[in-house]
Amino acid sequence: MDTLTVRRVQRLFIFICCLFFLYFSFSDTNIAHPVTYKGGYVARLLYTDLYTDLYVNKSHSQKQSLGIQYVLLSNEAHSFLLMQFNALLKRWYFYDAQANLYTTASIGFNYDNTQLFPCLHLKADAENRRYYADFSATIMKPSSALFTKLTSRLGWAPYKHHFSTVSTWFMIEAIYLNYHETHLQLIPIYRGFYKSLLWEFGYNGANRFIHVMFHF
Repeated sequence: MDTLTVRRVQRLFIFICCLFFLYFSFSDTNIAHPVTYKGGYVARLLYTDLYTDLYVNKSHSQKQSLGIQYVLLSNEAHSFLLMQFNALLKRWYFYDAQANLYTTASIGFNYDNTQLFPCLHLKADAENRRYYADFSATIMKPSSALFTKLTSRLGWAPYKHHFSTVSTWFMIEAIYLNYHETHLQLIPIYRGFYKSLLWEFGYNGANRFIHVMFHF
């Protein structure tokens, strides 16, 4: 595949994602999980100074979903397209709380060398209406270098929210990203969501974090 064809595929995918986001924005539509309810759709835009992430998926059941993801590494100008299968491995229910374990298996396409590669992602989280914690790990080999991304969060809500009210969270996130270069950052984040719309904003004095997600 020549460079011109790769660029055309990349632009087409970004255009399709933009159409998805516009459609989802005006659809009648909780949050940040790779598998939702049966028949549910998710659209996400995540921007940081390290990378940009565009993602859409559809849940075929309460335990499985299929998605497509585009990732652009900002500092290194590497970009990947991934077709994903997401699965809920286990869910634990507690009084006014729950914990989840997810896995994602992907086939990726590296725009730099036009090669296919495998990717594995694991995510674990636990939350109630006042406290939140999660950990996720992504490992893939898009080239001779191994790509590793680890993230972890701790969050606190100043009040218990209901579905009909706006949820407010304050979080701290640690990110470790290693691919040709190593990046490590700690960033405070404000999270809010209302019904099926989630938004997050963060800044640590040097790096920005913007995340918008729609469920319907």
